[in-house]
Amino acid sequence: MQPVSKHFQTISVLIALVATQAFLSLRLAVIEGVWIEPPKEESVKWDPRIFKILTFGHLSASVDWLWMRAMADPALAKVTPGSRAASFTDLELASDLEPAFFVVYTAGVGMLAIVRNDVEGAKKVLEKGEHFRKFDLPNYSKEFQDTYWPNPWRLPLLMAYMNLFEFDDLSSAIRSFQEASEIPGSPPYLDRLVSRLNQPGGTYEVGLRLLNFMIGTSSDDRTKEGLEKKRESLRVAQFLDSVTREFHTYLQGKHKGGATRENWEKFLSTTQKPQLDPWGGQLGLDEKGRVTTTTPREKVFGIN
Repeated sequence: MQPVSKHFQTISVLIALVATQAFLSLRLAVIEGVWIEPPKEESVKWDPRIFKILTFGHLSASVDWLWMRAMADPALAKVTPGSRAASFTDLELASDLEPAFFVVYTAGVGMLAIVRNDVEGAKKVLEKGEHFRKFDLPNYSKEFQDTYWPNPWRLPLLMAYMNLFEFDDLSSAIRSFQEASEIPGSPPYLDRLVSRLNQPGGTYEVGLRLLNFMIGTSSDDRTKEGLEKKRESLRVAQFLDSVTREFHTYLQGKHKGGATRENWEKFLSTTQKPQLDPWGGQLGLDEKGRVTTTTPREKVFGIN
C-alpha cells in the first residue's frame, strides 16, 4: 500500500497547486476588473512576498505582465489630488519584485506623473529607483549596467522635472540637476542649467530645455503628448513672466500707485505693446500685479 500512499500524496499536492493557480488567476481577473473600471482609482495592493510565491517560479514573466498592464492603462483622466492611479499599484509592485527594472522608473514614472497626474505616486516609485541607483546598482557588473541601466542620469533628471514642475520645489530641482550632471555620460549642458536657474527668467528657459529633451526621448505617445501640452503652457507662462518683469521695471520709474489698472494701460500705450498675447489671448493684470491671459494653459511652477 506504500506506493499507492505516495502516489496519492503526489496527486494531492498537484491538485493543491492547480487549485492555487486557479485561485490566483481568478483573483487577478477580479483585480483587472477593478483596475480598468472608471472612476474608481483603486486596486488591490499585493504583498510582494505572497505574489512572488504565487507566481510558481514565473516571477520575470509576472513582472513583465504587471509592466504591460500598467502601460496599457486605458484611463486618460487626471486623478484627483491625494488619490492614486490604479496603474500605480502595478508599477509599485513591479519595482518591489524587480528593483533593477529600469523602465519602471523612467517610462512608468513619466506615464504616472504626466498622463495621469499622479505625481505623489510617481515620486514614490521614482524614489525607490533613486535608492537602487545609488546603493545597489554599483554592486552589479558593468555589463549589466551598460545593458539594462543605460543613462542612469535620467532618473535624477526626471526627479528634477518632478520637483520643478509638479512640486514647485526649485531648491530640490537644483540638487537633482546637480546629481544628474555628476553621473558619467550625462549631457554636458546640465552643468549650465544649475547656474541658469538662478537668473531672471532662467526657470522657464531651463524648463523648456528639459521638456524638449524629455519629448525627444519619450517612447510613449501619451506621455509625449502630455509633455508637449506642458511645453506649450510653459511658453505662455514664459511670455507672461517676461511682460510682468518688463511692466515692473517700467513702474520703477516715475509712475506712482504701483501695479494698478491705470498704470497697466499706460504701460501698454507707452511701450506700444498689443493687448493680445501671441496665441490670441487677452492680456490683463491680476491682484498681485502679474500679467495674465485668457489663453488656456496648465499650471506651471505653481502659477495658473
